[in-house]
Amino acid sequence: ILQLRLKVAPDGRVKDCVVQSSPGSSLFGSESCKRIRRAARYAPAVDLQGEAVEGFAQISVTFARYN
Repeated sequence: ILQLRLKVAPDGRVKDCVVQSSPGSSLFGSESCKRIRRAARYAPAVDLQGEAVEGFAQISVTFARYN
């Protein structure tokens, strides 16, 4: 299981990605972070006034090989 912690900017883009655990080499986790930063978009967190603010997300990804 690959576990990532993402920092999400107020515009919903992934600002930072930290590999918390990786099932393989460190390259596997860093490449996953690179792709997520490039492609993922989130609904931003909002404060009490309804304004978009920086937030965090934690995701777990399970990879399986099918033959």
